[in-house]
Amino acid sequence: MGTSKVIKRYARALFNLARETDHLETVQRDLHGIQSLLAETPLFANFMEYPLIPTEQRIRILRELFGKKIHQITFNFLLLLEEKRRLGLLSSIADFFENLYYQLKGILKVQITVAASFPDAQIASIRDKLKSLLNKNIEPVIAENPAFIGGFKVKVADMIYDTSLSTQLETFRQKLISA
Repeated sequence: MGTSKVIKRYARALFNLARETDHLETVQRDLHGIQSLLAETPLFANFMEYPLIPTEQRIRILRELFGKKIHQITFNFLLLLEEKRRLGLLSSIADFFENLYYQLKGILKVQITVAASFPDAQIASIRDKLKSLLNKNIEPVIAENPAFIGGFKVKVADMIYDTSLSTQLETFRQKLISA
C-alpha cells in the first residue's frame, strides 16, 4: 500500500472518530499545535521520525510532552502511530486531516505572499474580496518574499493572482524585448 493511502486512511479514521465523538474542533486544535511544534522544533521532528528509539522510551517522552495537554483521542492516536511505527507520518496525516476539516467547514486555505508585512486591514480586505468571489470562508496563510519589491500574490488551489511589482516589471521587460 502506498504511503499516501496510509496517510489518508489514518487521517480519515481520526477525523471520523473525532467527528463522531464531538471532539473535531479539539482534535484539530491539537494537531495544529503539534504541527507547529514539528515545524518550529527540528529536534522534536527528528524524534518523531527516528525509528530506532525504543517504543517504551518514545511513549514515556510523548506522555511527558502531551499527557495532559492534548485530548485523549489525539494522545491515543499518537500512541497508535507509535505502535504501528508510523509517527514519522504524523505531519502528513495532520495536513490531510486539516484538509478534511476545512472541507467540512467550508473553509478555503489561501496562500498570500507579500513583499513585506502587510497591514492587517489590507489582509482583511483581500480575505473579504476572496470570500465574496469564492463564496467560502477564507483562511489566509501569509508568507513574505522581499524579492516581490511591492504588491502581493494570492494562490487559491491552482489559481494564482499576481500583483507583485517584480512580476509587473518582468512583464514590462518582456514586452520591451519582444517589441
